[in-house]
Amino acid sequence: MLNSKYIYPKKTLKKSDYPDTLFISKFYLSPYIACSHACSYCDGRSEKYHIEGNFDNDIKIRKNIAEVLKKELTKEKENGVIMIMSGVSDPYQHCEYKEKLMPKILNVIKELNYSCSITTKSSMINRDFELLRDINNKNKVNILMSLTFMNDSDRKIIEPLSSCVEQRLQTLKRFKDDGFFVGVLAMPFIPFINDDDENIFKLLKTLKDMGVDYVIPGSLTLRPGINKNYFLEIIKNNYTHLLGKYKDLYSNNKPSGMGKSFYFNNFYERFYNISNSLNVSTIAPHYVYKNRFHKYDEIYIILSHLKYILKQKNYDTYTINKAFKNYTFWLSKEKHFMKKNRSLSGNDLDNKLLFQMKSDILKDLFISNKLYSIIKKTILNDHNLDYSIF
Repeated sequence: MLNSKYIYPKKTLKKSDYPDTLFISKFYLSPYIACSHACSYCDGRSEKYHIEGNFDNDIKIRKNIAEVLKKELTKEKENGVIMIMSGVSDPYQHCEYKEKLMPKILNVIKELNYSCSITTKSSMINRDFELLRDINNKNKVNILMSLTFMNDSDRKIIEPLSSCVEQRLQTLKRFKDDGFFVGVLAMPFIPFINDDDENIFKLLKTLKDMGVDYVIPGSLTLRPGINKNYFLEIIKNNYTHLLGKYKDLYSNNKPSGMGKSFYFNNFYERFYNISNSLNVSTIAPHYVYKNRFHKYDEIYIILSHLKYILKQKNYDTYTINKAFKNYTFWLSKEKHFMKKNRSLSGNDLDNKLLFQMKSDILKDLFISNKLYSIIKKTILNDHNLDYSIF
């Protein structure tokens, strides 16, 4: 039984100086603290987050979140994607049926002309389909569904109160068919349960056939303490034969929750081999975030992704690493100057960037003439950058 409590924060929007290049966002917010989906692996249970009470039942509701969000965005100097998610909650968990905070949040985003991204493992997002379509038609919406299981019997044990596999797949298809950008957070895969090649291939093949834009993988972390103890109790009660393997794999008790490196290295190697064979992107393609950020942040994401791509392909990364470092240093100084001058906004920094690129003032930052030419063409001519050329 849920034991909800209303809270009334004075601030709700978290902003980073640089965009998140994994989840592709500039801002974060979450209407709830703790989560009733009761996923046994949830990192939110760990002592690190100081969640009071029973994690699955004692849900804190940010009752005034829409009003606070509107005040914060009205004063904001920069644009970018608003990510509605949290490491310790789901925006479409059970109390959202009654509270209906998401439509209020989405109406603010729609009114103030922002783009958004939503991470969930609930089919309840379908309730707000029309409102999300309105935002998507104007400013784009990215739907990120959490999914690793293809076997719903295991899902019921590990993620007991979340939407079933078929509901999530149907939800993804509905949004994709209507022109939304759709990604999957394939995390965490559960060692020895759904991390085998057969399940990975079946999941990726299903998502590929559906037209999902990208799939971000992740394996299980178990932070020492409540997080690890709770999960191991679930394993003990349902997969007793695997308990010894888990105790060994996570015996190092790292604060990060990472298990022994040999397993993780093997898992990611297998996952990337399968994703490459199916031509499934494991990062957001450029078209997903193009024109949803200021140009200076868009370049930052592109350079970060190119670092990732070249490293994955075992290419020499010296040039891209140096270019990324140079550009980040330039951007840091410019953002500092913008913050000190209240009259300046992200649009002013964009204009300065575009002028300096047209004049080739920034050329030396990128080290390689080829890299600079690609970035310049992409930004100035408003082209999509096809990552497959690298």
